[in-house]
Amino acid sequence: MDTMGDNTTFDAAFLDGIDPRIVERICATLQCDRRDIVDVAPVSAGLTNKSFRFSCAGEAYIYRHPGVGSDALINRTSEAYALGIARKLGLDSTFVHEDPIEGWKISRFIPGCVEFDYGDEAQVDAAMELIRRLHRSGETSPWSLDFHEEALRILDMLEQASYPIPDGFSELRATIDEAAAFLARERGEKVFCHNDFYGPNILVKDGRLQLIDWEYAAMGDYGCDLGNFIAQTPEYSLDDCTRLFDSYFQRPATPAEARHCLACAAVVGFYWYVWSMFQEMQGNPMGEWQDIWRRAAQRFGAQVLPSYRCDPALRARRMSRKEFDRLVARAEAGKASEDELQALEPYRAKRAVLLAAGFGSRLLPITATTPKPLVRVHGVRIIDRLIDALRAVGIEEIYVVRGYLKDEFDQLLPAYPMLRFIDNPLYDSTNNISSAAAAAGCFENAYVFESDLLLANPGLVTKYQFESNYLAIPVPATEDWCFDADEKGSITRIAKGSDKPCWQMVGLSFWTKEDGARLAADIPAVFAQGGDCAQIFWDDVALVHRADAYDVHVRECSFDDIVEIDTFAELQAIDPAYAAEGD
Repeated sequence: MDTMGDNTTFDAAFLDGIDPRIVERICATLQCDRRDIVDVAPVSAGLTNKSFRFSCAGEAYIYRHPGVGSDALINRTSEAYALGIARKLGLDSTFVHEDPIEGWKISRFIPGCVEFDYGDEAQVDAAMELIRRLHRSGETSPWSLDFHEEALRILDMLEQASYPIPDGFSELRATIDEAAAFLARERGEKVFCHNDFYGPNILVKDGRLQLIDWEYAAMGDYGCDLGNFIAQTPEYSLDDCTRLFDSYFQRPATPAEARHCLACAAVVGFYWYVWSMFQEMQGNPMGEWQDIWRRAAQRFGAQVLPSYRCDPALRARRMSRKEFDRLVARAEAGKASEDELQALEPYRAKRAVLLAAGFGSRLLPITATTPKPLVRVHGVRIIDRLIDALRAVGIEEIYVVRGYLKDEFDQLLPAYPMLRFIDNPLYDSTNNISSAAAAAGCFENAYVFESDLLLANPGLVTKYQFESNYLAIPVPATEDWCFDADEKGSITRIAKGSDKPCWQMVGLSFWTKEDGARLAADIPAVFAQGGDCAQIFWDDVALVHRADAYDVHVRECSFDDIVEIDTFAELQAIDPAYAAEGD
C-alpha cells in the first residue's frame, strides 16, 4: 500500500525496533544517511504486507516488506518488471525501487489521497481509462497468471497441509471449474494485466487516478482485470456491471463480452476466496473480505453458466490443451460433471484399426503357420494385449485388417466377438498402404496399430486424445524410422535413421475426427496413383504426400512401454520358451 489515511499511528521508537538491514536498504536506495530517515510511522493499511512510512530529504516514502507466506504466491521478479512498465506508461508514479529477489519495495507516499468511490461514475470511467491504457499499450511480460490454475495450485497446498476446507466448497469449485472451462474455450484476448485491479489499489487525488500494488501483474485474460474490479466490492449490481463494461469498451458491450467478464469475476472471486484460506492458514485471516470473494464466485458463477450451457457454438469450439488435461484428470478421478464429460466427447477414441495383414518373414519359422499378430509371447497372443487395452477404455468398435493366413484370425472371435475383419487381398503385392486403403473409412477418432507391437504399458491407450499423434521415443540417434518435430511437438519429417536427436517411431497412432475424415479420402487417392505409391508405408500419406493438410504430433513413450519384435532372435530373447526352436 503506497498511501494511507487514518490507519497510521506514530511511533518515535519504531525505527530503532526494525531490522537494521531495512535501514541499510533505504540508505543505499535513496543515497542518504540513517539520520535523514525521520517521521517514521507504521502503516496498518493493506491485507498482507508489512509497511511503514518515513520521510527523507523532505519527501515522504513507503517501505513495503513482504508478508509471511507471500513468497509462495507472488513472483517478485515479475512484480519488479511490472512496476517498471507501470512507471513508463504513467500509471504509477510512486515506484522508486524493488528488490526482485527479497521483495522489499520503496515507493513515494502521495499525501491527500481520498478513497476510490465505486459510486462515482466519473471515477469509474477514469479507472476504466487507466486499465484500458494498460491493456492497449502493447506491453508484454515473460510471466502470465491464470486465476483458475493458481487457485487450484493453492488448493493443493491447502490439502497437503490438511487445511479444513469449508462445507459446500466442492459445489462451488464445480461451478467455477465449469465456468473456467468455458472461458478457456472463448480464448479471451491475452494482454498485460494488473490482476488486482480494485478500489484500494487506485489512488485518487485532485481528480487524478494512479494504479498501485502490481504484485500480481502479468499476462492474462483482459476480463480478469474487470472481474477483479467487480468481484472485490459487495455492492455492484448487474446494472453497475453493464455500465462498467460499456465504459471499458467505449461502446455497448456485446452479450458475449459481458458474459465473459462476469465469468472472469466468478473465477477471480474464487481465486481470492482460496487465497484467503491460505492467508488464514498463515495466521492472517481476511475477515469480511473472505465472504465478499466467496459470494462473488457464487453469484457470478450462477449468473453465467446457464448462458454458456445453451451456447452450441461455444460448446462445439475446440478446447485448449490445458482445459483438456484438466477435464481428463477429473474424468479419470470420477469427478467430472455430465457437462464436462459432454465437452470431452469430441476427443473420445471411438474405434481402432489393427493392421495385421503382413507376412512377417523375419519371424520365420514361427510365421510359416501363424500370422505374426497371433504369435504368443509368454502365453498371450500379441494382438490380444492390444485388444484388451482398447476394451479397457471402452472401445468396442475394432477392425482387424487381415491378409496372410487370414482364416487363422477367426480364433479370436470366441474371446472377442465384437471384432470386424477387413480382408486385404493385395497384402503380398503392395506395402501396408493397401491395408490402410481397405480400412480408410474407419480412421475418425481412431487408434491405428501395427498389430505386431508387444504392448507392455496398456496405459498408452487412453480414452481421450487431444490431437492426431504418433507414439515416439526420444533418442540421441537411431537407424530405425524416426521423426523430427518442432518445439510444439508437430512432426516435420519422417525418415529412416538419423544421426541427430530425434523421435524413434512407434507404430501406434491416433487420428482426430477431422483428420480421420481427410484420411478417408487421401489414403485411397494416393494409393490409386499406383507405381511407387503402392509400395509406400501408409504413414507417408499424412506425413509426406499430403503433409500440408495435417498437423500430427509426437506423443512420448519409452522403450519400456512398447516393443516391436522384428526377428525370431528377438522373440527368443523376450520369451525363452522359443529358445529350443532355434537350436
